[in-house]
Amino acid sequence: MYPIIAQEFTPIGRSDETERLTAWLKTQVDNISVEATKRTGYTRLLNAQKTVVESHIADGDLAKAEAAADYMFVLLEDMPLMTTGTNGKYATHYGYYKNAFDYYRTLGLKTKTLQYYNDKYEPKRLVDVGDGRTFWQNSTAYIIVNLYWAGGKDTATSILGTITTASSKKNAAKGIGFIKALEEDFADAVSFYEAAISIGNDFSSIGDYIDSWLYLGINKSNPGIALSAIEAGDTELAVAALEYMEGSLMRLRHISIPTASVTTHI
Repeated sequence: MYPIIAQEFTPIGRSDETERLTAWLKTQVDNISVEATKRTGYTRLLNAQKTVVESHIADGDLAKAEAAADYMFVLLEDMPLMTTGTNGKYATHYGYYKNAFDYYRTLGLKTKTLQYYNDKYEPKRLVDVGDGRTFWQNSTAYIIVNLYWAGGKDTATSILGTITTASSKKNAAKGIGFIKALEEDFADAVSFYEAAISIGNDFSSIGDYIDSWLYLGINKSNPGIALSAIEAGDTELAVAALEYMEGSLMRLRHISIPTASVTTHI
C-alpha cells in the first residue's frame, strides 16, 4: 500500500514527497529478513517507480523522469536474486531492466543506455547464460533493440545471434530491423531480418513476417514495422514495408504444397 501512496504524490506535483517516501520504504524493505518477501517488496517499489517515471514523462519534466528512471537501476542493484526455480538468478530483474531501458530510449539517453547496459545489465545476463538459462532471452530481445539504437550495434547483433527462443529472436530482429529501415537502409533491413528469421522454401514463418512487417492495429502494444512507420510519420517506409510483404505473399501463392495424394497450388 505504501508504494502506491508514494507514487500518488507525483501527479499532484509533490515528487519531493515521492522521493522521500520511496527512500524510506526502501530502508524498511531492506530490513526484511526473508529474501523472497524482500524481493516482493522490491517489485512493489519498482512498479511504483515506473508510474513515477511515466508521470514525469507525461508532464514533460524530462529531468525528473531521467532521475526517476536512474533510481530504478539503484533498486535493481539491491533487489535479492532468485534462489529457486529454473529461470535464473536474475529472472525477476529482467522485465524491470527492459522498462528502464525503454524509458531511456523515450528520453533520448543514448550514452547512458550504452553505459548502463555494459556496466549494470550485461554482467547479470552473463551469469544466467553461464548457468545455461534461457529466460533472459525474453526481455533481452527488447533491450538489445535499445542497445542497437544507442549505438551498440555490434554487441546487439552478436547477442541476437545467440538467442534461441523463436519469439524472442523475432522480436529482436523486428525491432532492430525497424531502426535499420528508419535510419539506415531499407534493403539492408530486409536482408538483416531475412538472415535472422529465415523465410524457408515453404514460407513456414509467414506468421513471424506478418507480425514483424505489418500488425496494423492488431497488437498496438507490439506493432510491426509498417505500423511503427505510420506512428513515426514515415509514410514512405510504411508503404515500403507493405509492398515488401505484398511481394512476399505473392511468392507464397506460387509455392507447391504437397498433400497425401495431391499437389495443391495456392
